[in-house]
Amino acid sequence: MPEDPQLGWIFVYDPSQVTLTATKATTPAGAPALEWFGGTAGSTGWKLQRSTSPAFTSATTVYQGPLRTFTDATGTGSTLYYRLAP
Repeated sequence: MPEDPQLGWIFVYDPSQVTLTATKATTPAGAPALEWFGGTAGSTGWKLQRSTSPAFTSATTVYQGPLRTFTDATGTGSTLYYRLAP
């Protein structure tokens, strides 16, 4: 499972289908700026979910749409898990 321990973000995805990357955004400072490549979006576009649990028991959809980038302005301050969901 790819992770960046310095940033506190962990990504859950099927690497044979899509590549998910993240960097620190400048605005808002330190927020995860996510970008993904490959794969095919569902009928309603991409659904990016965030959770504080690796089991995604309390997942929140933070983005849904056709774009392949998203900056999570509220995603700072703790270890967060991200996944692209069907």
